[in-house]
Amino acid sequence: MILLLSFINNTHDLVGFHFLKVPADARTCALAGIVWPSEGYGIFSNPVMLQGEGREVFFSGRYHLAGSIEEIGWKGGFGKFSLGAGLRVFYVPGIELRGDIPGELYGTYPSLEGDMVFSVAGRLTKDLLGGVSIHRLFQQIFDKTEGLWAWGLSLMHYPAKWMWVYLGADYISSSYGDGYHLPTTVKLGAGVRVGNLLFGIEGVKPYDTKYTINAGVEIGYEMLRVRGGLRAGHDTELGSLGIGVEWKRFSIDYAGVVYRYLGVNHTGSVKVRL
Repeated sequence: MILLLSFINNTHDLVGFHFLKVPADARTCALAGIVWPSEGYGIFSNPVMLQGEGREVFFSGRYHLAGSIEEIGWKGGFGKFSLGAGLRVFYVPGIELRGDIPGELYGTYPSLEGDMVFSVAGRLTKDLLGGVSIHRLFQQIFDKTEGLWAWGLSLMHYPAKWMWVYLGADYISSSYGDGYHLPTTVKLGAGVRVGNLLFGIEGVKPYDTKYTINAGVEIGYEMLRVRGGLRAGHDTELGSLGIGVEWKRFSIDYAGVVYRYLGVNHTGSVKVRL
């Protein structure tokens, strides 16, 4: 843990692919970035959360800053292990390309960034689970295309049936381009389930920003799910609220994320259990 934190404890290097730090699905957004166990949404940021029975597909969309983030994914549970695959894309209609001379402007062009991921999770012992993800990232601006590989890993332990703790790091890679780095992120968290109430808290340290403490809670009543989250120490994001409805094999979720300077950011998700 100390080695991982020291590796990413740098807020001065050049960092790209910032959209990787922003969840797109409504459940994770409403919970301030926290993912519950057995959730397919874990394929992008916390692969150990995949482990669990059931198969599902999901789609999410979020308008963020000057562009939009969309994701599609699949999760399959096969007893002692689970698999997941997904694609996230961040599209910005116009980005200015500038030259080395001050004021030199090449033009304004659309930008497309993406993350294709494959994740696997499994039960290592009775109470210990592990997960690994492999990412293929790509970035295209005008006629410039760049791609690189990254990976992530996480462990989760159940000290009791109603409680879990986890440690993970994601988007681990060497530098690329002209000394750019990915927003490698380390997280340490815990959660509990008491009846229809779930509560989670985690400490998060991205490569290029300071530590934050995230907390999320979910309350369920029949088909309805109400969620809320808070981020302590985040530069711009304050908190979030969300609501979801589960009916037979379908789930529809919404979240509103409150920013200090940007107002409310909206996101929605649809999940189908197969």
